Amino acid sequence: MTQQHNYWRADITGLRALAVIPVVLYHAFPGLMPGGFVGVDIFFVISGYLISGIIFRSLIAKNKVDYVDFYAKRIRRILPNLLLLLCFCLVVGYFFLFDDELKELSKQVYSSAGFYQNFRLLEDVDYFAPAAERQPLLHLWSLAIEEQFYIFFPLLCGLIWRFTKSIRALGILVGVITLGSLAFCLSVSDQRFNFYFPLTRFWELGFGIVLSYAETFRIWNAKNWALSTRNGMSVTALLMLVAAFLGFDHDTVFPGVASLLPVLGAVLLISSHEDAVVNRWLTGKSVVFVGLISYSLYLWHWPFLVFQKIVLPTLSWGEGWALLLSVAVSIFIYRFVEVPARKADTKAVYLLLLAMMLVVGSAQGLKKSSHEACARPGLSTFMSMLLEDQRQAKAWDVGARLKGDIRSMQVGDGEGNLDLLLVGDSHMEQNLLRFKYLSERLNLSMVSLTHGGTLAAPHVEDPDSMVLIQEFENLLINRKPKVVVWAQKWGIYAESSTLKYSNGVEKISMSEGGFVRVLSEFRGLAESNPDVRFFFILDAPWDDYSYHYPNRTGRAFVRQSEIAAVKSVDLPVDNVWRKGNELVAEGVSDFAVVIDPLNFVCPKSSCNLFNYKDDDHLRQDYVREHGVWLDPIFEYIRSIK
Repeated sequence: MTQQHNYWRADITGLRALAVIPVVLYHAFPGLMPGGFVGVDIFFVISGYLISGIIFRSLIAKNKVDYVDFYAKRIRRILPNLLLLLCFCLVVGYFFLFDDELKELSKQVYSSAGFYQNFRLLEDVDYFAPAAERQPLLHLWSLAIEEQFYIFFPLLCGLIWRFTKSIRALGILVGVITLGSLAFCLSVSDQRFNFYFPLTRFWELGFGIVLSYAETFRIWNAKNWALSTRNGMSVTALLMLVAAFLGFDHDTVFPGVASLLPVLGAVLLISSHEDAVVNRWLTGKSVVFVGLISYSLYLWHWPFLVFQKIVLPTLSWGEGWALLLSVAVSIFIYRFVEVPARKADTKAVYLLLLAMMLVVGSAQGLKKSSHEACARPGLSTFMSMLLEDQRQAKAWDVGARLKGDIRSMQVGDGEGNLDLLLVGDSHMEQNLLRFKYLSERLNLSMVSLTHGGTLAAPHVEDPDSMVLIQEFENLLINRKPKVVVWAQKWGIYAESSTLKYSNGVEKISMSEGGFVRVLSEFRGLAESNPDVRFFFILDAPWDDYSYHYPNRTGRAFVRQSEIAAVKSVDLPVDNVWRKGNELVAEGVSDFAVVIDPLNFVCPKSSCNLFNYKDDDHLRQDYVREHGVWLDPIFEYIRSIK
């Protein structure tokens, strides 16, 4: 038995089971374990404790950090299973994902292989948002953070030890990392940044490192305490973890102060040692076995759940089947891949690194092929037809890009006064083909200014919004439009707590009254431009998930009843869409014309999702052919010409 094996603790392996089971249950049945996501935080503590223990013992035994041995073991431990998973996702993605989905998956594959998946998700994906449920590699953000820590922490420890040979200096390093990261985490208000950024997460590993440091260098160790005391510690720790599992949910500000509950609970449980009452339960054979397969189970359960929802969303008890499959695959891979890989020689390390590069190359290749709009081999005929129809509906002439991502479509000679000036985000862009068609037919001059995801309005504290409004004001002054039309995804801005209205005197978040103030700015524009007629287009119904037809029917096998369910859907239960429309109608109707497409798009409160491009956008070709709700704008222009 090697020296490292002497430090293996069955109760810590059992604690892995206590961490992974809540995560799995949260992902499959969130109502059953609403705070199960904190299992990842327990994993961080365990990793910090075990990995730092290896490093500290190496400093004592060898007077240095054995980097080659350390990273070789990490590679043999992490890569075999991970590479299998990434290959599996690429194969399934090639057969069943749409072009844009395959492109996104490909990017996440090579960012996962390179262990910077957390940074990619930081830009695009909120972990708790409904859209996250369709990201097969979402969960690998945590693995990326661990590996980023494993890269830098051993190097820092080695440097400190080489130049100081001081246990105290090592302790200062551990303390600075842990307390600095915790302070940074608590000072940041952006929850998405806090969730994915490594420096706001390192403190969770740091708590495990502090415990390992204290025990390894014999500064503190609860093992010498009375068993009754440690029994109390272990029971208290379990209660803390259960409170987090059941008491937290997606509305909990996390990570933050709340994170201390599961993190301290994990530290307390590890401190209690193997013979404490809860720890003894964790050493049971079945619990330890789940702990042994926990890495495999964590890797595989989420992709199975996601692909089940994408490919076979109507499968009865689909989540249950996905979990059973992930358990079976995890056991198989643990026995026949993980265990042999740990015993492999140095040659295997180089082969694994080569395999990683091949996976990255394959992902890059699939990313490029996703632009070619090829048919997906696994899709049903019905879904393939819809996909092809959607591809044809995507393309429209966006004209020139003015500044950054600001788009401008123009009709006319580009000089003189304008008949029509259009402003908004992508919810204006969905209307542009009809505006262009009718403007050309009626020989009108038109310009559009749009930027996706941007609230185009005065005094919005956002750089893109400021540039957009500046361009709008220039056109308003220089080309004197007869009509200005605004269209936006109103509800999403009205509910925003991060986007702010700021006029130099006061700063108010949109959700706390800032959006109403924005609407008053539109009133100011209308009053200062009495010769301009303002129109505001309300949003067609949308929500963040169920209005995208692929989410409502299978991709591989489609029944006629599923097709009927897709074609006709009730108005969304998500009131964000409705609230935004109501605020706009109430705020601008006394100085502008309000156009509501609801009765045209969803007659009798029933929406045909084949008219939608995705969750919240209508298809441009549908609006071009059927968007008669926009015609009063042109009737007004004709009446004044």
